[in-house]
Amino acid sequence: SNYLDFRLTMTAQPDQDGGCGNFNGNPSDDGTAHVMMRGAGRVPPGQNMFNSRMHPGWTSHEEHMLSHCPQDRVAQADRFCANLGSRNEVPFKACKLDMCFGPNEHVLRMSKTMGI
Repeated sequence: SNYLDFRLTMTAQPDQDGGCGNFNGNPSDDGTAHVMMRGAGRVPPGQNMFNSRMHPGWTSHEEHMLSHCPQDRVAQADRFCANLGSRNEVPFKACKLDMCFGPNEHVLRMSKTMGI
């Protein structure tokens, strides 16, 4: 399985920000692009609470989904993700996939319609 769906509930903390938003009451700045621009979607070095680290891979399913990204988003993602390395490296591709489909709360349902 390539997906994990969960719901986390908690009260807002001072200066809280992350992959789910910043709890400022403004949902328009909680999308993937805004979170990534703030650098909130990544865990800083030294703050990882796990003992080991998995090296990310890239699947044919993700490649297939990326091939269905609208061209205007592809161009935007190419510019936004350019500082993450080569276009063939996983961080760049993952950023691009997030930019293409991160805002879509029904991406799992959509991927199933594509046979993934």
